[in-house]
Amino acid sequence: MCTAATYQTRGFYMGRTLDYEFSYGDEITITPRNYPFHFRHMAM
Repeated sequence: MCTAATYQTRGFYMGRTLDYEFSYGDEITITPRNYPFHFRHMAM
């Protein structure tokens, strides 16, 4: 079961877990608002 949490002050923060019995080497990542993502396998 996955868990999601939100926190709102002057900004809005959202987090989600991926609850498995083993780890994929997860890391916390903070991404600025409107950050441009560039994907390798997606036409722009």
